[in-house]
Amino acid sequence: MFTLASIGVPLSIAFLAILGANVPPSRALYSLPLAYAFMFFYLIKSSRKTTAFVLACFALFGVVYQAQTTAQLFYSDHVRFNEDVRIAHEINNLIMQIQPDGEELPVAFVGWYRGVDTRFYESANSLRGQGIGHSFFSRSVHNPIHAPPRLDLIFMRTLGFHFDLPDMEQLVQAHKEAETMPSFPSSGSVRQMQDFIVVKLSD
Repeated sequence: MFTLASIGVPLSIAFLAILGANVPPSRALYSLPLAYAFMFFYLIKSSRKTTAFVLACFALFGVVYQAQTTAQLFYSDHVRFNEDVRIAHEINNLIMQIQPDGEELPVAFVGWYRGVDTRFYESANSLRGQGIGHSFFSRSVHNPIHAPPRLDLIFMRTLGFHFDLPDMEQLVQAHKEAETMPSFPSSGSVRQMQDFIVVKLSD
């Protein structure tokens, strides 16, 4: 009975995924390592020395693999964050160059920007999860025109760059104007309109 329970605990976590016939989101499996740890602990304690040694080796391999994966995730997100900070400062400098003195015009972002260099994403040291490792400037890809706020503007606010949010009419105008603009970081990717500023990150 206890053996079946030790196996059933981790299986019960994946039970909904089995019923749904779909891969569950990663954040829904946070308790899975703890369940497997419980399973291995019981099997090691209740098995013979030889079997327990083999199971302990499997458990140790899992610990090392998880530690390496976690380290890669944190490293990737550390590089992503520093790159996002650099991009935010560069965009802020371009906005300040065309921002009228004494005025704070709303800023409308168009498109998305990958952020970290492609070579880093393709390297062995890079690993992105469901949420971690993704640039704040690369969100909302599937919804190009949407109601504010955008994550890139919110991120820039955390760095002290406070820009007003555009309304839906300004967003529509920004997307029309961006059709003739080059993408960031090219010259002309930031343009002042009558009552707001357009920043084109991509087509």
